[in-house]
Amino acid sequence: MKRLGLAAVTAAVMMAALGGTAAADGTYYGTGFGGGARLDGQIADRYDSRDHVAGRIVIGRRIGSLALEGAFFGTDLTSRATGGGLSTLSLGVDLKYYAPITSNLELYIKGGVDETWLATRSDAGTDYSGRGYSYGAGAQYAWRPLPILQMAVWIDLNRQIVDLASESAAKNDRFDGRLDMVTVGFSIGTEL
Repeated sequence: MKRLGLAAVTAAVMMAALGGTAAADGTYYGTGFGGGARLDGQIADRYDSRDHVAGRIVIGRRIGSLALEGAFFGTDLTSRATGGGLSTLSLGVDLKYYAPITSNLELYIKGGVDETWLATRSDAGTDYSGRGYSYGAGAQYAWRPLPILQMAVWIDLNRQIVDLASESAAKNDRFDGRLDMVTVGFSIGTEL
């Protein structure tokens, strides 16, 4: 787990050293998928995400080397106690900083806040919810198939820290944990 934090710090130092600013201003949309999240902390004591899928849907606004991005993301889980299926559903906002490597390839770092719900798949109700934060890094390769359209493929490494509490007044239960997700996806927009 310390490796992801070290990788993010290393990426930040590399970006600062590389300098340069991308000339990009516009709106974009994207989606990505990956394997189930790697869990740590109390959430790992209760749930397992092996053989599950993680996903991410984003909408963002980029201005130069910065982007403000809204995201809906999560992963499927299995309860260790009951074997039942659940999903983490998170709505978040991230600030991203891009550093160009070539005219098409960029690295980025990001950080943000989110609200997370733990929902059972059977009735789509939520049992736990709470706030958290996330940070990560990634790489993006973008190209322009049309003058007004840009496309990109990306890989995103995201670490989410959550603190979840029961939504039931009769049940005073809370737990925290960490979810590490790797998603691969694509975006489309006026500027990426």
